Formats: sequence, structure tokens, C-alpha cells
Amino acid sequence: YAVASFRIDMARAGDCAEAAALAAELQASSADFRRLWAENEMRSHWVGIKRIERPGVGAITLEYQALAIDSSPGLSLMVFTPVTPADVEAVASLMSDRAGRLKKEKR
Repeated sequence: YAVASFRIDMARAGDCAEAAALAAELQASSADFRRLWAENEMRSHWVGIKRIERPGVGAITLEYQALAIDSSPGLSLMVFTPVTPADVEAVASLMSDRAGRLKKEKR
């Protein structure tokens, strides 16, 4: 993962002499890095699973991914997706409860 993530970071940095020098140094000093670098894999390290507990609903498991906004360095968009049908139902229940509360507040 680390080398694939580093490759993405280098691509985002553009023509960065420091990043290119670091990649060259790592290739020269590590056979493992050379092998992994040659695979040309690109992978974001901003993915995973998050489990949250919500009163009245219980545990909800969500997959998440952070997507970089290329036109705005340092900005990313987080996307959370329920993992199981039960997680989908729990999220829908939370959204329904929230919508009901908002409706009452507007009255």
C-alpha cells in the first residue's frame, strides 16, 4: 500500500524534483522498493471500514473512501457507504428521524 500511495502522491505533486529524487534514492537502496515501484500500482490509502454506535439504532458499519479534489490541493471528499442491508436500514432510519425533527422545527 505504501508504495502505491506514494506513487499517487507523486502524480499529484506533478514535476517535483524532491519527490523524484526520493523515488530514485529508494529504488537505488532497496530491492523491495524497486520491485514494488516497477509494478506501477496506484492505490489510495484513504479507504477503510468504520463502525459507529447510534442510540436507538445500534451498530452501523460503513465503508469509507476519501477522494482527492485535484483542483483544490489538500481538499478531499469523504464518501461513506453502508456495508450490509441492515446498515442501509439503520442509516435510512436515522435519516427519517432527522427529517421528521427538521419538519417539526419549521412549524
